[in-house]
Amino acid sequence: MPKQKKKKGRPTLYTDDLADDILDRIANGSNIHKITQLEDYPNRTTIYDWLDKKPDFANNYARALEDRAHWRSDRLDQICDDLISGVIDDRQARVLIDVQKWQAGKENPQRYGDKIEKTIKGDKESPVTVLSLTPEQMQQMNKNFNDEY
Repeated sequence: MPKQKKKKGRPTLYTDDLADDILDRIANGSNIHKITQLEDYPNRTTIYDWLDKKPDFANNYARALEDRAHWRSDRLDQICDDLISGVIDDRQARVLIDVQKWQAGKENPQRYGDKIEKTIKGDKESPVTVLSLTPEQMQQMNKNFNDEY
């Protein structure tokens, strides 16, 4: 019987342990690009495929990104310490801080994103009216709307 060749290449099989390891690395500041450069880790396409086909992995990935935003926020203290100790200059610190803040705001917008305030104003001829409707009233309004259009 001929010898079976050992499979070469990166792993493509999903395991909970591998997924947890990848998500833990992301939550602690890494990213898919860096992880896929490591030996014995799947390639980027495989991880993106898991995100599309595995809802639990996708949900946990979203949580890992939110956690990474906290990591980025904590990183700001290190940047400030590096500035004070002379490891980096003020221009470098400004760029690093801006990048960390921007990325944290994208990864966890509720906590680190820019606050967006929306105001609705009316005028004397057409004031804004706020209605408080019960679920039954909402259903009736939707039915009436759908019947008309």
